Amino acid sequence: TEAESIAIRKWITAALKDGANSPRKVQSWIEQNTEMGAPSIPTIAIVMREEGFEPIGYVWAKKGK
Repeated sequence: TEAESIAIRKWITAALKDGANSPRKVQSWIEQNTEMGAPSIPTIAIVMREEGFEPIGYVWAKKGK
C-alpha cells in the first residue's frame, strides 16, 4: 500500500542518516530498530538510488561526494 511504501522509505532514510552504507546494512538496521519486517535488498537498493546513492564496491555513497 502507499502507507507501507511511505513507512519503508522513512526507515531507509533513517538508516542512511545513521550511517548504514549498503542495502544489507540498511536491511539489518531496519530489523534491529523497527517492529516491521525489513524490505528486500533489491527494494532497498531502488530507494537508495532514488535518494542519490550509487554502489562503489561493497558500499554505497551519495553521488557527488
